[in-house]
Order: sequence, then structure tokens, then C-alpha cells
Amino acid sequence: MAAKLAPPLKAASPPLTADMSVSRAFQAVFASCLAQVEGNRAGVLQGADIEYVHQMRVAIRRLRSALRLFRTFVPAEALEPLNDELRWLGGALGEARDWDVLVEETLPPRLAEFPAHKGLRVLAEQAAARRLEKREAARRAARSPRCRKLLAQLREWIAAEGWREHGPGKKLDRPALNPAAKLLARRHQVLRKRGKGLAGLPPAERHLARIAAKKLRYATEFFTPLFPGPAAKEYAKALAGLQDLLGTLNDAAVTRRLLAELGEGDGAALLGDLVDMAAAENLARLGDAWKQFGRRRPFWKA
Repeated sequence: MAAKLAPPLKAASPPLTADMSVSRAFQAVFASCLAQVEGNRAGVLQGADIEYVHQMRVAIRRLRSALRLFRTFVPAEALEPLNDELRWLGGALGEARDWDVLVEETLPPRLAEFPAHKGLRVLAEQAAARRLEKREAARRAARSPRCRKLLAQLREWIAAEGWREHGPGKKLDRPALNPAAKLLARRHQVLRKRGKGLAGLPPAERHLARIAAKKLRYATEFFTPLFPGPAAKEYAKALAGLQDLLGTLNDAAVTRRLLAELGEGDGAALLGDLVDMAAAENLARLGDAWKQFGRRRPFWKA
């Protein structure tokens, strides 16, 4: 009998303390991200709950975001081989996740709303078939020797603080608190710049703001343990609300892309119109979400 799967593993705050060095803080961040990757891999391999794919993909994104933050201390070329492999694995999971969302989240309420619409039922069947292909591709990637090699490299690299081969010891050994504050401030300023006039931005510029919000959210989740108190929680909550709304708008764009892959039809036309209507409603809420975020004081300055 196969062992019972553990539930999908969500992101957890790394155990950072104010006296940690930069190197030890990033070691804890990387280890936390890798634990989430490995904690969801068995569920991806067994084709179980779609949440395993989602959480493994999130973990890879978090790990890649941490690597980008670490470039302040270690030359980018030293991290790029790992980042390239993570990009490959994340891409396979991302394709599966996009089709999971369409089949499991976007289509069911529309099918319930229009149960007699034949084109919508045909579309659902086509999407389900494509989803199976993408899920199998994600399983192959997660099962592959390439993936196993990557995870082994990451485990060894994190445990041995392998980045010390490339980074100046003084920068890595100093306390992490001030560098973390500077990294957060930098990410915050990028989002403030990208998000100016957010609700009225063209889609391409709004996409850049979404990426900036996501990067800031990951950095906030990494470093919040260094700045305990209500200010950090309030900031994180407002940022999450903003980033979630931007993510919902991006989901609409992804749905449009997937519908284009399936080809034309009255089911695709109907779903596209419904998705566009929902996106317009979410876009109308974006200005308030931006204001809510703007009211939150950067917690690292408290």
C-alpha cells in the first residue's frame, strides 16, 4: 500500500532572528523554499490534488526571487545555473497550473450558469484534454533525472553555504537586519514607481507592476520575522490584497491565451466575454487597493 500523502505544503516564514548574519539568513530562506518544493513533489508525481502543482510552483518562484535578492551579495553569474534550472522546472509546472485554473476554477461556475450551452461544454472537454497533457508533462519534469539532480544540488549548496566561494566574506558575515531593510526599501520603491497611476496603466505596464508587487511580497514574507510587530502584518496584508487583485487580472489574460490555443468557437467566445467582464470589475477595484497599500508605512522603518 502506498504511503499516505501529506497535505499540500504552503510557504512558511523562515526562522530568521535579528542576530543572524546575511549568509545564515539567506540559508534559512533558501532552505524554507526548498522544503516547500520537496514537500509538494510527491503530490505532483501522484497526480493528486491540483494544489500540489500550485504550491510547488509557488515554492520555485519564491526560490528564484530569493536568488535575485542574493545577487546583492554574490555575483549573478554564480547563481545563474541554478536559476536556469529552476526556470525550466517552474515553466513545466506553470503550464499545468494555468490549465488547472481554467478547468477547475474558471469553467465550473460558467457551466453552472449556462448548463445548456453546447459550445461551452465542448470547450470544457477540450480544455480537460489539454490539461491532462500538461499535467503529464509536469509529472515527467518532476520525475526526471534533471529534476532530481537539481534538488540534490540545491540541498548540498544550501547546507554547505556554497555561495561563499563567490561572495566577499565581510558582506556575508555582517548582521542581516540592515541589508534586509535596504532590500525591502529597494523593492518597495520599484513597486511605487511601477504602480503610479496603476488603474489607468496599459496592460503591459500593469503587468510590470504585478511582477514588482510579487517580488516585494516574497521579500516581505522572507524578512518579516526580522521586524516583528503590527506594522509588518498590516503592510503585508495590504500588499497581499493588491498583488492578489493584480494576479486575478493576470489570470484573465492567461485565460484569453489558453482560449486562443484551443481555437475559435462559440464556447470560447462566450467564456472570453465573461472573463473580460469580470476583469473590468476587478480593474475598477484596483485604485482602492493601491490606495490601501499606499497608506501602509514601510515596516522596516518603524
